[in-house]
Amino acid sequence: MKSLDRIGAIRQSLLVFFYGLASLLPIVGILPAAMSLVRGARLRRAVTGPNPADNYRKWGMALGVCGLLITIYTAMVIVAHILATLGNRDAFME
Repeated sequence: MKSLDRIGAIRQSLLVFFYGLASLLPIVGILPAAMSLVRGARLRRAVTGPNPADNYRKWGMALGVCGLLITIYTAMVIVAHILATLGNRDAFME
């Protein structure tokens, strides 16, 4: 990725933050979470000078991690519920 000017760095940082917010939606937020983490890491390497919106990049990446954890937890709850339902299937058939 080429080095970014100040305005490009600010725009990309805000985009990372937006993806981080969108990643908080369970299940469907997995793609924005991945995008926030990838774009945030690339942005950190691409900015050569000071980034005035670096806090937005950091928060976007943190929200991306939280979004991944929420998605993993939601998937585990769904799988546990399905397995519990299948395990009690015989009780419902009587």
